[in-house]
Amino acid sequence: MRRIVFTIIASIYCSSIVLGQDSVFTGYATSIIDADYTEIKTNGFRDKSMTIKYDSLTIQSVGSVSKVIIGLALMKAYELGFVNLDTDINEYLNFKVLNPNLKNNQQITLRHLATHTSGIKDNEKFYIQAYTKGLKSPLSLEEFLLSYLDKNGKRFSTRNFGNYPAGDEYNYSNIGAALAAYVIECTSKIPLTNLRRDIYFSLLI
Repeated sequence: MRRIVFTIIASIYCSSIVLGQDSVFTGYATSIIDADYTEIKTNGFRDKSMTIKYDSLTIQSVGSVSKVIIGLALMKAYELGFVNLDTDINEYLNFKVLNPNLKNNQQITLRHLATHTSGIKDNEKFYIQAYTKGLKSPLSLEEFLLSYLDKNGKRFSTRNFGNYPAGDEYNYSNIGAALAAYVIECTSKIPLTNLRRDIYFSLLI
């Protein structure tokens, strides 16, 4: 059963719809990993101009791996009744998130965060400050998000948000994904970093 679920997730994630969002993206690999079973499948090209196939030895930059875990944790939180995907996230947070570029404070929901349509943007000036060398960040997830999204935060700016209502425009947002993770923390009372590998696998059972 677990293997089937992994295959479905991989197929959806790597569908032609997703690939179509980036014309430079020419190849990818998916893997199914179980206690005693590993399978790797590859598609596309490592070098399209030279028609060199993408294979299991292709070196690939890794990014946004945590978003897969956030997505699974979000669905589990929804399944357990911790959250509603269409409820204003401010009902779950200990600070307010409002788009300063809009006259009417339209609500932002977990569905918006999960689909990168929340209007929250990655402001490069502050976004790079979220990166850290070493295993431990000097800022907690809450501290960074509060400084970035709360109107009184030292990293707050109108450039942290788009000029359109939530749900109107797709804009890939790492900050938005981090906020979804923080909502899960607030509602489940479990820090995302404390969720063990076996818990993530249990999401698929």
